[in-house]
Amino acid sequence: MKPEEVAGLYKNKKIKALVTVTRGEGFGLPLLEAASCGLPVIATDWSGHKDFLDLGKWLKVGYELKDIPDDRVDGGIFVKGAKWAEPNEKSFKSIVRKFRQKPQKPTEWAKKLQHSVHEKFSFESIASAYDQHFGELF
Repeated sequence: MKPEEVAGLYKNKKIKALVTVTRGEGFGLPLLEAASCGLPVIATDWSGHKDFLDLGKWLKVGYELKDIPDDRVDGGIFVKGAKWAEPNEKSFKSIVRKFRQKPQKPTEWAKKLQHSVHEKFSFESIASAYDQHFGELF
């Protein structure tokens, strides 16, 4: 799929928000793509995606940190003693219900977040930061 086709998914008028109740993300590329396209994001208030979503306002699903079940321990990604976020069902339902009733404010927030995400994560911003930090080495 081409980048403009991916963006088209997030910009489709029928799509109102990106919703995920993840237990944890390393970064969360689909969340960044949605935010970059100005689409409201409803997600667990935990993990790597907060690095960019917290540049603005978004719809945060509450959670409780829980031990990863022993049967999920794989010694790689899931290690003994690690925790993950267990999304709170009541919080999730409440946020989705409110969003469906009044999506205007979260949609405004998404447009502002879009600007912040572009400022920090656009190719130009990343290239500039790279040049600042590594340019003098070459």
